[in-house]
Amino acid sequence: MTRAVTENFHEMVVEVMTAGDPPPVPITVLSLSNANPAVVSVGTGNIGLFTNGDTVLIAGAAGTGMTAANGSHPISAVNTGAGTFALTGIDTSTGAGPQTSGVTVTPAAGDPAVWSKICGLTQRGIERTHNMQTTEVPDCDDESLPAAVERAVQSSEVTSSGTGVWAAQSHEMMMDWWYSAATKYIRVGHIKAATGDTKYEQGPAYLTQLNNAAERGTKVTADISIEFDGLPQRIAA
Repeated sequence: MTRAVTENFHEMVVEVMTAGDPPPVPITVLSLSNANPAVVSVGTGNIGLFTNGDTVLIAGAAGTGMTAANGSHPISAVNTGAGTFALTGIDTSTGAGPQTSGVTVTPAAGDPAVWSKICGLTQRGIERTHNMQTTEVPDCDDESLPAAVERAVQSSEVTSSGTGVWAAQSHEMMMDWWYSAATKYIRVGHIKAATGDTKYEQGPAYLTQLNNAAERGTKVTADISIEFDGLPQRIAA
């Protein structure tokens, strides 16, 4: 018999990024040229993430002459108007043609992120929900039969919630977050995750509910709700 490996309360954490920059996320490349030097197009909307001299990670380049672009490379010739940059010293001119799908580029990391736990929570959770759409599909041969109900995922969302006591250590951070009506970068951690498994689910999120209650003779309590803006990124241990 093998006993399940479980987590304790303190090993499932909710943290807010209070300084630094979010971890870089791979973005889809619009095209990778067959040229010397190789030119990467990321579009004008993403080009602000790149600066001359940055080191970026390219992945997914395939085919004769194009795989040379994979890996970490310094960049130059950032063209904000065209949304392109060049991979320093990378020659893909032997490629049969530009690659227009399957390539990603990860921008250079910024300042290291500083994470702060939301102090005082004595219960916390993460809720992952598929919002379903149902359709009644009749039987073609015998329409007197009950229709089959078929289901499809219409949308997906991830939320987090917590209750506990109101802690002075997190007072201003939580008040500022709610009153800003803006996202903060957060992560939900599973500290015991095995190597290669999902350790963190992280991304921008809104603090949608921030409640306090007080009763004579007891501590002030807290009740919070957090909603990710889009699905969080999964970070492996």
